[in-house]
Amino acid sequence: MGIILLISWLAVGVGFTFVIIRNIAVLKKKLITDSIVTARLISEYCVSPLDFGQKEGVEEILKKLETIPSIVVGCIYDNNGEVFGLFKKSEDEAIPPLLEENISSVFKGNYLHIQQPIIYRNHKYGTILLKASTAHLDDEINRHLLTMAILMIVVMVLCYFLARRLQLIISEPILKLAALTEKISGKTDYSLRVEKQGNDEIGVLYDGFNNMLDQIHMREQERDKAEEMLETASSELKKYSESLEQMVKLRTKELEKKTIELEKEVTIRKTIEGKLRTEKAYIDQLFESAQEAIVVTEKDGRVLRANDEFIRLFGYSINELLGKSFDDLIASKEYHDEAVSVTKKVLEGKKVIFETIRQNKDGTLIYVSVLGSPIIVDGKLVALYGIYRDITELKRAEEALEERSKELSEANIRLKELDRLKSMFIASMSHELRTPLNSIIGFTGIILQGMSGEINEEQKKQLTFVKSSANHLLGLNNK
Repeated sequence: MGIILLISWLAVGVGFTFVIIRNIAVLKKKLITDSIVTARLISEYCVSPLDFGQKEGVEEILKKLETIPSIVVGCIYDNNGEVFGLFKKSEDEAIPPLLEENISSVFKGNYLHIQQPIIYRNHKYGTILLKASTAHLDDEINRHLLTMAILMIVVMVLCYFLARRLQLIISEPILKLAALTEKISGKTDYSLRVEKQGNDEIGVLYDGFNNMLDQIHMREQERDKAEEMLETASSELKKYSESLEQMVKLRTKELEKKTIELEKEVTIRKTIEGKLRTEKAYIDQLFESAQEAIVVTEKDGRVLRANDEFIRLFGYSINELLGKSFDDLIASKEYHDEAVSVTKKVLEGKKVIFETIRQNKDGTLIYVSVLGSPIIVDGKLVALYGIYRDITELKRAEEALEERSKELSEANIRLKELDRLKSMFIASMSHELRTPLNSIIGFTGIILQGMSGEINEEQKKQLTFVKSSANHLLGLNNK
């Protein structure tokens, strides 16, 4: 029993030790991976402030690290190795120095140091250095060690009781026979018999023992036979023991196989989670870098998310937008009913595209082109999104074009009046007009040929009209 327990406990100990070491390595790798992803996300947001030298923008972005419990220090270094932006969760935290260029992560004491270059379009803008506390990692490792220790103790206790139970099944008949033999030897009472309980090898042994008692005069012969049978029984016991050991080894291999399968499943899950984080980062980057103002709302119109262009266009901070009705924020009183009506159409699953007027935070009216659409997941409407494009300059250009058309119309009326007076003027001033008309025709021709400088299409159109009118007037004068 002792050998079986020793082998079983040794196998369990080796298996649990391997699992513990593997899981601790996985936990550390997860902390490093999560910290590197955080560093890369923060560095991407810091490219624009670094490019324009905006320390306030960098520090504002670094403040987002407050939401990550493990990050205690975040530091942005410029290309000269000087601190450009700093975030410290506690004033007592020291600013970590830059690591060597070929090192991206290292554990120092109770902290993990992560260093990543800030690169955009093959240009390095600086370096981000994060200092993460390993307190949470230590707690997870301690909980894991405690759980595995308890589980290993339970498995060892179970092995002990199983071995003990199997040992009793094998040794109890022999112990019973030994007790009876001791009793016969002590009392010298050969009338005692051992009760046969089966027809197996132990039963044969019982029969031989009983026959020995019945034929005491053939003691020596029966003794030899009993010894032979006892050897047979010992061989069978050895086979049973070896069979039990094989069962333990098989169970150990099965446990190791299941452990490997579990590790593969964990690895696959980590890979899928990594891909999901990467895809989410891509979507977030597209959302934030879009040139159109984009807002995502709940079904009741409360803002869930807005990109930087939406914040810039309407002048609200992200905290002022989150949880508020965007129709109340950006639609003026005159257009509020229109905004509510459009939201209802989108809630009905319709996509709407139109032009209208909205207002920013300071009340300035803005001409916008709007695309509103529902977000449907598994056939259910879960949210709404709107895309706004500022068309104020386009509207102003259209108004200026209309104003210019009106001016040209008025000028045309005046020219017609002048044409009416032309005949009267030519009749009385024919000789006096010929010389100035020739001058006008000549100078307008020079200007139209670009000899006096470049002119635009509108000016060219007006000068052509003047020259044509002068030629026509000269023709009438010649008549």
